[in-house]
Amino acid sequence: MAICISAGSSFEGALASVGTRMDGAIAEAFARVAKEAAYSSRSEALLGLAERAQVNSITFFTASLVQAERAGSSLVDIIRMQAQSVRTERRLRVDDMTNKLSTKMLFPMLLLMLPSIIMLMLAPMVLQLGEFF
Repeated sequence: MAICISAGSSFEGALASVGTRMDGAIAEAFARVAKEAAYSSRSEALLGLAERAQVNSITFFTASLVQAERAGSSLVDIIRMQAQSVRTERRLRVDDMTNKLSTKMLFPMLLLMLPSIIMLMLAPMVLQLGEFF
């Protein structure tokens, strides 16, 4: 979307191109916002998207776009900052999940691997004791 707006497309045109060129629920939602913005205000269409989606990141995104439109700020800068924010949030979520995963793997590793390691270490000693008696 930022690339389309940077290239000179209107905001509605950028939403429509994202809606037609990409797949998925968010692309369909952007295409719907572009259609709604054609017959109502852009702010109302974006707020409608936030109400339908009920996802924190989309709500924050639409609120930022509405505020930027009211303040007359550059939409490209807002979209780029939002994209960076979402990427950072996703990276932090993945890091948190990997940190939790190592803790969750500790007990199965101990229960499954520790007995076999102990048997491997004790097997030569048991064989030598069997030869001794």
